[in-house]
Amino acid sequence: MNLEPPILKSAELSNVKLELMKDSPGLYETLPTINLTSLNMTQIENPEMLSRTLPLLNHLQQLRICLKQYMGMKLPGSISMCL
Repeated sequence: MNLEPPILKSAELSNVKLELMKDSPGLYETLPTINLTSLNMTQIENPEMLSRTLPLLNHLQQLRICLKQYMGMKLPGSISMCL
């Protein structure tokens, strides 16, 4: 019996919604490779990495982030809701 989780290719991940408590540098490398439609992040330790990654998320429609201090960010044109 194989107990390992299945390996999914990014092409198989469409309309993904993520709710994360805390970010990490590896997360920002992975986000542009999936069709992320909704992202909710509450503890952002790497706001500069988030700022560089957001414009690459072409399928992102909803964004909710909690930053410790205000920071201007460029958003992808696909955004329909930002909280």
